[in-house]
Amino acid sequence: MGSNFSDSVGSQYYNKHTRGGKVAYNPSEGRLGVLQRMHMKTFTEMAMNRFEWTGLPTTIDQRYLEHTLFYSALVVFFRHENFGDIVLRGSGQGVNMYGNPLRFTVFGNKFVQRTLSAEEKFEVVKGEPVNYPPECVPIYSNYLRTPDLDYAMVYAHKLADIDLTIEINAHNARYTRVITSSESQKLSAANLNRELDKGSPVVFVSDLMNPETVGSIDIAVDPDIHVNLPILRTRLHADAMSLFGINNSNQDKKERLVADEVAANNDQVAVMRAINLNARQEACTKINRLFGTNIWVEYKTDGEVVDSSTQLPAMGENDAEDEAAE
Repeated sequence: MGSNFSDSVGSQYYNKHTRGGKVAYNPSEGRLGVLQRMHMKTFTEMAMNRFEWTGLPTTIDQRYLEHTLFYSALVVFFRHENFGDIVLRGSGQGVNMYGNPLRFTVFGNKFVQRTLSAEEKFEVVKGEPVNYPPECVPIYSNYLRTPDLDYAMVYAHKLADIDLTIEINAHNARYTRVITSSESQKLSAANLNRELDKGSPVVFVSDLMNPETVGSIDIAVDPDIHVNLPILRTRLHADAMSLFGINNSNQDKKERLVADEVAANNDQVAVMRAINLNARQEACTKINRLFGTNIWVEYKTDGEVVDSSTQLPAMGENDAEDEAAE
């Protein structure tokens, strides 16, 4: 019974993924993974470089700060007795009535790992009230306190899938037909296909090749797909940029963007910027008040979303008539 169970598991699950005792390799899945990693790298770099921090102590690495916020949505600012003001990844413990952690355990190397209080404490010592200020301030990526990694992963997979589809269809455009042949003519058909793949202007065949036994099947590649897929890719990329608060516009439209379309895009970008920026600026205010620093953060782009409607005029009646005439 044990042997049968083992064979059943092997045939149903493991054997499907192995070939000759080795893990089977699927070229399309490998290529998809490469494209997905490429987009993940791009999105990660863009997300980490959205903000301009000023007044950060030299003991704080801005790359580490944004990298940790992107992947973990939390870093903890505190003053170390030896290293000065630093930020480290951490985890919250306990909550107050607003759902905010009461303390944080921060993780660095083996020399920097401790639990810090995040709330102000009051005690009465010898009849006198004593105030103990918080020992740290959390910096969150957004008000939901969730990583931006999810956005990058979802859109990296979508774009990689479209990129692979574009590559496959572009290659298939060279072969609109599938060759069929008899078993005896199989080698000749393969050689013929190889010459076509090389782009040979003339292909010579043997007089032994019988045209009667060689045919073709039309795979009917839709020519419109080569136009529509890049448009879809552009729109998905623009959606991703909006989620990261990066200005973009729909450039695949044949006509110029009207003012309302540009304004709607700018409004969405402005809101997405506020999602990420407000949490950081709120932390800066608390840090400056508690530790006497002068830290601040803004987007590296303009502080306000540029109103592109002044640069992209709406299409008037004359413009419409001109385009109709064309």
